[in-house]
Amino acid sequence: MIQKIDHKQKKKKKEPKYEKGSLAKYLKGHWQLYLMILPPVIVLLIFAYGPMYGILLAFKDYQVTLGIGGSPWTSNFGLNHFIRFFNNYNFVEVLRNTLVISLYSMLVMMPCSILLALSLNYAKNAIFKKTVQMITYCPYFISTIVFVGIINLMMDTRTGIIGKFFYDQFGINILGSSGLFPSLYVWSGVWQGVGFGAIIYIAALAGVDMQQHEAAIIDGATLLQRIRYVDLPAILPTAVIMMILNMGNILNIGYEKILAMQNQNNLTMSEVIPTYAYKVSLVSTFPDYSYSTAIGLFQSLVGLVLILITNKIALGLAGIAELLFLTLVAWVISLIFGSMSIPPVFKFGAEKGRVLLLVSFLIPAAICFGIYQLLALLGIVLTDHIAFILLCCSPLLALVWCYVMYQISYRIFERQEL
Repeated sequence: MIQKIDHKQKKKKKEPKYEKGSLAKYLKGHWQLYLMILPPVIVLLIFAYGPMYGILLAFKDYQVTLGIGGSPWTSNFGLNHFIRFFNNYNFVEVLRNTLVISLYSMLVMMPCSILLALSLNYAKNAIFKKTVQMITYCPYFISTIVFVGIINLMMDTRTGIIGKFFYDQFGINILGSSGLFPSLYVWSGVWQGVGFGAIIYIAALAGVDMQQHEAAIIDGATLLQRIRYVDLPAILPTAVIMMILNMGNILNIGYEKILAMQNQNNLTMSEVIPTYAYKVSLVSTFPDYSYSTAIGLFQSLVGLVLILITNKIALGLAGIAELLFLTLVAWVISLIFGSMSIPPVFKFGAEKGRVLLLVSFLIPAAICFGIYQLLALLGIVLTDHIAFILLCCSPLLALVWCYVMYQISYRIFERQEL
């Protein structure tokens, strides 16, 4: 039996060949889209990429008469301004203030925004919900100078509602206390920006499938359980993205508000890197633009590194347990680092104390990282419950360590007095 063979070959799909001038035809056919994107691109080129030419100032001894290109390169292979900044007597102070205020703001603002978003998400009265949203959004649109003026009026020791009460009852001058400046800056920022910061989390919660809530209710889940197992996992990716973006600006906090709130009494805690660079470059009798540019470039490089590190950590997170564990590690390390700052200064003085502070910071960080790696090698799964228990026990560990450091500091100080 002879089988008939079909000699018809299937036509192969030919890949589209771009004719000469096809790109021009495409642009001509969609010119409206490119016309819409043209203004943002022009703004980006002028205000973002154009000023990058000025980065050369950080490596030169800038002279106005010679210009950027004609000014000579600075010593130490162009790094003299960076070395000068690192060796400055108040470098540690301004860096500490910047990190304290930035981390304090980030650790307070994000949970407050999430809490407000969750509260509004479960509000049943539509009128009440809209009213709260409007009241919390409004302070964000007040200018910085006007907002600082409101703070000064409220915190004044003679006429302010809050300031007069604290001054009369406890003898505390809120505006003149350097120790209270970070809290005043951060919590006033929460008042101003918590409503605006909650918008993105409200949008994320709006995308949660209601069938998950209905299934949870049928299974007998309480309101807190629905928040923990349905809402928080839904907004966690958004929170991680916001954390990555905030880490990039950890050294670039806005100097306008801090500069307006500064006075001679709180200067030890209110002088941050942006205000220091501003005073060196513009307010000083002899402006040093190269020095301030080097400081700004240092801030940008640190922000870039922190973004890359935070992004790497965020990509490696398997769940909420690791996030809680990392929060625990950061919290304990910060308190241990703070408690260790007392004995080296008493014993060895400020200069040697700085080196010992760096060592005392690296040791607990290495220990916590080693514990985390050891748990992974032993195959111990860090569940949500274990991470939550560790997070609850962390204040006790930090307080014990602070007490030990206090006793050591007291003994050293007592011997020096004798």
